[in-house]
Parts: sequence; structure tokens; C-alpha cells
Amino acid sequence: MESHHAAWLAAHPGRDEAWLQARIADGFSVHHVDGDHGNDAPGNLVLIEHTDHLRLHCIGGRGLSRHPMKDLQRVGIDRAKAAGKYKGRKPSVDRSHARALVEGGLSMTDAARRLGVSRTSVYRAMAAA
Repeated sequence: MESHHAAWLAAHPGRDEAWLQARIADGFSVHHVDGDHGNDAPGNLVLIEHTDHLRLHCIGGRGLSRHPMKDLQRVGIDRAKAAGKYKGRKPSVDRSHARALVEGGLSMTDAARRLGVSRTSVYRAMAAA
């Protein structure tokens, strides 16, 4: 257990280590309000959601990000992937059909026209198949 977790628990006697670990697994973080990671004073530690923690650091400039909304989106996507709920966008073209058309002699452009998709989609289908 990290020292700031132990300090937070010491200030909250109604909670135990298992409870805190469960909250951290659910996406919470113990945040140092003043930004000093050496200051584990109880008044300097708060339990907040990880997305809010990330937002504070992005806005505060310490973890400076030029695209904080993308950072938050990435956190959400990573969390959903870990939970098995995010599988990405479905392909816009059937890979086997695209491959059959191209291997049958059609150009990438003609295959894309026939399938009603972009050439890029056909190239991706060929690379993935």
C-alpha cells in the first residue's frame, strides 16, 4: 500500500484497506490537494474519481495536456476495454468480400465502388484479411 493511501485510511477510521483497494479498482484515486506528493497530511488527501484526478492535473498544468478531453476519452475507453465492453467500431466492409473482389481482378478503386465504401476501407480490409 502506498504511503498516501495509508495516511488517507488513518484519517478515515470507518474504512479499511480492502474498501480503499475496491474503490481504486472502481476508478478512484487519492489526490494530493497541494500537488506535493511528500505531503501526506490528512487535510491534503482526497478520494476522487480518476477522470476528475486527470482533469485536475491537466488543468493545473502539472500533467499538461493539449487535449484534456481526448485524455479523458482514452481513460474511459481503456476502462471499458478492461471490462470487456469496448470492442471498437465495426468494419465498414466485409473483409472476405473485399479480398475476393480484388483477388478476382478488380482494382482497389473498382472494388470500393462496388462495395460502396472508400478505397481506404478496401486497403484496410486487405491488410487485415
